[in-house]
Amino acid sequence: MTNETGRLIIWLVIMVPVGLLFTGIGLYAWKRKKPMWFWAGSTVEESEITDVPAYNRANGIMWLSFSAIFWISTAFGCLKMKTGGIILIAGCFLGIPLFRSPMGRFTENSKNEYYYNTYIKDSNREKDREKKSVRKAND
Repeated sequence: MTNETGRLIIWLVIMVPVGLLFTGIGLYAWKRKKPMWFWAGSTVEESEITDVPAYNRANGIMWLSFSAIFWISTAFGCLKMKTGGIILIAGCFLGIPLFRSPMGRFTENSKNEYYYNTYIKDSNREKDREKKSVRKAND
């Protein structure tokens, strides 16, 4: 076994399970009936969301898009290890903020008008706006 073959085996042993993990999370989120959690344990109550399937679809797309970075870098890494590594590093550094920003409309910390108009039930709007104005006043 040559040095290059050993590196390729290690690359595949690491990258394929990680790609499968993120793909599995994406598919699970897409098909889940209750709101899917994401990030570091951040949860959204079902009562706060008007369209749970759309919320879960967006969450699933985020995870599937992130898994695509791993699959693409795995394929390029099989051809040329350095290229696969560059794609992986660039994809992760650029992908995390890019994939998180559309999901930001769902999080407690960054509720915006699109989020209010699309996903939050009317009964929670005023309560959430009051919390936001209190936070701004405290800052």
